[in-house]
Amino acid sequence: MRIHWFSPLSPERTDIGHFTLRVCEELAKHCDLTLWTHPQHFSGPQQPSWRKRYKAFPYSEFEQQLEALNRADAIFYNIGNNAAFHREILDAMRRVPGVAIMHDRCLFECISSVYREKPHGERLFSQLMEVTYGPEAKSDNAAWLKGDRSLDQLATQYPFDEHAALGAWGTIHHSDPVDDQPPSAPAPHSWTLSLPYPAEPLLNAPKLRERDGCLHCLLFGYLGGPNRRLAETLQALKAYPQKDRIRLHLAGEVHENFKIDSLLAKLGLSEQVTREGFLPENELDQLLSGSDLVINLRFPTRGEASGSLLRAWNQAAPSAVTNRGAYAQLPDDVVWKVDPEQEASQLMGIWDSLLLDPQAAVEKGQAGRRLLQRKHSVESYVASLLEIAATPGIERGPTILPLLEQRYALFAQQLFQLSPEDVVPVLSSLDRELETWFR
Repeated sequence: MRIHWFSPLSPERTDIGHFTLRVCEELAKHCDLTLWTHPQHFSGPQQPSWRKRYKAFPYSEFEQQLEALNRADAIFYNIGNNAAFHREILDAMRRVPGVAIMHDRCLFECISSVYREKPHGERLFSQLMEVTYGPEAKSDNAAWLKGDRSLDQLATQYPFDEHAALGAWGTIHHSDPVDDQPPSAPAPHSWTLSLPYPAEPLLNAPKLRERDGCLHCLLFGYLGGPNRRLAETLQALKAYPQKDRIRLHLAGEVHENFKIDSLLAKLGLSEQVTREGFLPENELDQLLSGSDLVINLRFPTRGEASGSLLRAWNQAAPSAVTNRGAYAQLPDDVVWKVDPEQEASQLMGIWDSLLLDPQAAVEKGQAGRRLLQRKHSVESYVASLLEIAATPGIERGPTILPLLEQRYALFAQQLFQLSPEDVVPVLSSLDRELETWFR
């Protein structure tokens, strides 16, 4: 079986790159695997280690490899919410159909960025909002640009999940639909698979609490988005009566627009908060192993399944999550759940309980690790991918057909200089030809 896999890869600073390498180590045992990723990984004196293990191409060689792509048994496209990592993947999926692995259910940020980067991008995206969601959406977009609507409001109301999956004959999700997201039309082929993460040996690093008697909390990953609740967590820490007994570590990217240093100075938290920066995986795992609590709040949720949560459980690190979306479905014994309406008070309640009873953190972390081992196996995930890759062409056809019709219509229009009305009879004859391909 020949499988092609499009994804950002390390050292790009996205957990989807780590996800890909975890999955592909197992997937490569069962198929002829080809990776596609950013051209930056194919130049320079230092090549990433995965280059020696896998056959790989840069996105820039897409045109030269069209024959190989069209002959593949399956192509998997990894789609996330950061356009910097996924714009080329979206373009490729519209050229050669495959399966979209949707790492978020709400893709507003990615799609809006892709369109707004184009010439006349603001106008193009405004038109897309109207065509996809109606005149009210166009007005909401204008209000957002003026600062009268928040990004969170638009992202929740206009997820663009179906638009992001254009060109896919099937979609894979890692979580169920979020509570406040409008239901989308069911895809002809859609699967929900638990996000995989291999349970590795525990590091058992000394607890940081043993060093100074304080409760050490960790917030890590990409911390620039407002839904990660960084500002709200800092406000809760400032108001906490025992804040001198709390140490908060920030590991990962903090968006430059988030003036973290000035905010810490303003809140008087420079002593309580340590900025770790972006850490290599082994150093991050060491920090997780030594932490008493991982704060992994997401509100509004984008419908994502958190790789951060699985990484924490891998080191038996206990976590606090927002009681919304997929996180609300987690068993109560594996996480602390925080309601957005009582976020500050409930965070303080967790800190109170852990200062009184540190063993509660140990029990939560161990329960999370057991869930990871039971539900998030890489082997079972890859087995499902192989079943999906074996989907017969006749079942893929009805999904791909409209995309091919649009492509041939545009080609006929350009080649014969036809008006849109004149394209219709040409399409009718093409329909009959295309249908024979999938019989």
